[in-house]
Amino acid sequence: MKSFTRDLIVWIEQNLDKKIMLDEVASKAGYSKWYLQRLFLQETGINLATYIRQRRLSESAILLKMTDMPVIDAAERFGFSNQQTYTRTFGRHFSMPPGQYRVSRDWHFGGLQPSLNDNCDSLPQPEVVSLTLPPLQGITFSYICPSETLGNPEFHAQHLQRALQSAESQLLGKKPRYIAERYEPAGMTDSIRFVLTFYCDTDGEAQRQETPVDGRFLRFRFDGNINEMVAMQADIYRHILPGRAEARRDGSDIFSLDAQQGESLDTATFSGYYHLPVTHEQTLAAD
Repeated sequence: MKSFTRDLIVWIEQNLDKKIMLDEVASKAGYSKWYLQRLFLQETGINLATYIRQRRLSESAILLKMTDMPVIDAAERFGFSNQQTYTRTFGRHFSMPPGQYRVSRDWHFGGLQPSLNDNCDSLPQPEVVSLTLPPLQGITFSYICPSETLGNPEFHAQHLQRALQSAESQLLGKKPRYIAERYEPAGMTDSIRFVLTFYCDTDGEAQRQETPVDGRFLRFRFDGNINEMVAMQADIYRHILPGRAEARRDGSDIFSLDAQQGESLDTATFSGYYHLPVTHEQTLAAD
């Protein structure tokens, strides 16, 4: 991909909440609008205006699913002139209105357009498995994530590391065997609460929790530090789920930790599997 196209994609990502006029973009770039659109299509395989619209719809859909943000606020945040236009455009793309998308039990990723700015050269490949966990003891922590920080892996890695340190202390030094993660609206219209439960089979004073929901999962192998684990998880949501026929079902994402190399969490590396709860295959949404 040429540097100009890459720079243009970065600029689009930074301005999804603003009114983007192709004539203005072309003028600033020193190209005609026709040449700009032709170049973008040749480089990416997608029409420029379509890409911008689908990125806006995708980011708004994520906020509808993960927060309590009103539909009108999601529409205005991503540059739609009114809720009626947004609802009509959203329905054509996702085959359901925004309100239905928000409350649907399963989350179908087929209509989400990933950012073309991300490096997708080494995405992990999943296998479909059934996972059953034994009764476990666990300790739970949570943190609040503002919507504008949702796509920042470093933010999530910092909170995961802090929670893991606290969990090991409260689990009397035992290393957790599983980490279960789920999300819920935080009670503020544009924030998400992430809930982390660390499980082990210790007989210490940790409070007994329910075992994570068993069932059907996509399983991914991982080896790396906490930052790399979280970055891999983000890539799976952004780039693998939109191309899968399964939907994400209700339940927790589960990291199973087979081994840890190094005592300090700042430098430790982990190996194990990441499990993402999914349904059986569904028909993907079409634009």
